[in-house]
Amino acid sequence: MSADPSREKLALSRKGPAVPPPLPSERGRTEPREPAVTPPDTPIHRKEASDGPLKANRSAEPTEALHAENSDLVASAGGTFRRPGGNAVECEYLLISRKRIQAYLLLLIATGFLGFLVGRGTAGSGSASSNATSRSASHPPADPVLLTGSVHFAAKGKPLAPDAGAVIIALPFAGARERLPVDGFRPWNANLALRKDATDRIASLGGAFTQADADGGFQLVVPAPGEYHLLIISNKLARPAAVTSRPNRGIDELDLKQLAEYFDRPADLIGPQAYSWIRRAIRPGMAPLGQVFQEGDNLGLDEVGLP
Repeated sequence: MSADPSREKLALSRKGPAVPPPLPSERGRTEPREPAVTPPDTPIHRKEASDGPLKANRSAEPTEALHAENSDLVASAGGTFRRPGGNAVECEYLLISRKRIQAYLLLLIATGFLGFLVGRGTAGSGSASSNATSRSASHPPADPVLLTGSVHFAAKGKPLAPDAGAVIIALPFAGARERLPVDGFRPWNANLALRKDATDRIASLGGAFTQADADGGFQLVVPAPGEYHLLIISNKLARPAAVTSRPNRGIDELDLKQLAEYFDRPADLIGPQAYSWIRRAIRPGMAPLGQVFQEGDNLGLDEVGLP
């Protein structure tokens, strides 16, 4: 039997408008669901029971499951290991990335190689110094040698007189490393600065330079005993004009060639003056050297072709 329609409308008006059903999200909050209970003997319970020891072993050994691929993956022993973007895990080992191990290995190899090179260099320098010491012990440096002597001249029809200001130059027989300018070496160069510079330059070649005093005497100190060329240039006596007017101031060709090994302008060094160019072995305790220039003598020239 159906109800009266008027009565149904009156009942609906008293209840108010219909309430829409809740949304699924609201339904979950408003109506909490009870956990499903499964019987203990179901297959799901048996599977969880069998997986339980495996999960326990994995959680007990977290460090064995870690793989240090990142260069920043380093954990201290007994500390906490944190994987980038992961959770903290207790760690009993020191984890170092492969890149850092390779860097440490390369550093160790480089250090060993550098130590080897330093050791060889120290040994080489030690052997070189020992060889130098043994050579110096077997061949001690020679002491300088003093050569003394005098220079005189005799004009035609006059007695001997001191050749004050005559130049005496000792040059090593082995030759020179460079040719020297003649400024400062000539007897008539009175500039003291040029004279000192000439003395220093000749000493750098292993030679010596001096001038005769007012009595014609001189003292020449050579750095070591040995063979030397001695050049003596008179300050008081000149050669004849007929000789000095010839090519190269009339200087002997062989003398000029040998002098050119030491000086840049040997003809200008001697000029018109009388000279002597000899080879002499200088030894300690040798007798004094005496040089006399006489007018009309060869005066250092070859007699061939003289008038």
